[in-house]
Amino acid sequence: LGSLLKPLLRFLSHFNSHLLHGNFNAPVEDDLESGITVLYAGYGSGRWCLEMAADFPNSNFIDVNISGVFPTIDIPHNLAFVKANTLTGLPFDDCTFDYAFQRFVGYSFSPSDWEVSVKELARVTKPGGWVELFELISKLNRPPPDHDILSNVVKEMLLARGVDMGVKCDLPKLLTAQGFEDISSDFVSAPINWNGQVGVFMKNNLMNFWEACRPVVMSKLGLDEEGCTDLYIRTIQQMAKAKTYIDIPYVYGRKPFV
Repeated sequence: LGSLLKPLLRFLSHFNSHLLHGNFNAPVEDDLESGITVLYAGYGSGRWCLEMAADFPNSNFIDVNISGVFPTIDIPHNLAFVKANTLTGLPFDDCTFDYAFQRFVGYSFSPSDWEVSVKELARVTKPGGWVELFELISKLNRPPPDHDILSNVVKEMLLARGVDMGVKCDLPKLLTAQGFEDISSDFVSAPINWNGQVGVFMKNNLMNFWEACRPVVMSKLGLDEEGCTDLYIRTIQQMAKAKTYIDIPYVYGRKPFV
């Protein structure tokens, strides 16, 4: 499943700062300027930590990734990479980090995985520190008529792997369950195939994702190559007309001092 998502998630990792007008939402900028310890846990190529380490040289960053594939050149002095998995336990002591940031893991997590992951992030975060979750949801706003056909195939693929994308709509509850305070949540929206460059990028990467899913789509829907291509093109064209867009929610909260 991860290989199917790489085209879409690679784009979102690259375009994340544009959508947010920055790399984070939690109120930690002053702390980052002064110098804190930051954990990044989630999908990515190391870009988030590379940018953050360059922007905030007084802070130290650790990027954990289950794949163990990380950049190897031009690594800032204040950035380290560690192969680890939040679901099996991070190799850090309790209360190590001032700020933990996790994103784009929803297509790999079951509902129980979410609970385990957020509990582990809470464990390694210091009292008074912040945890932020930033996710992609699969539901489209103003979806075109033919999108349901593709959406049902993708949902079936995910559910077969125990992944329920709906849990991300309850991101605040995940932090509330760990006793976090000062919780704030919101979302950013990205158009698909309309409204300029953002829409074009989203269109291209959604098409890349569908292309990766092509064998499954053809098998499930009984389509040949031409029929599958026609479905993709028709759906993308419908999105421009319908002004389809996707929401990308985020939440952050503070670990209590007591």
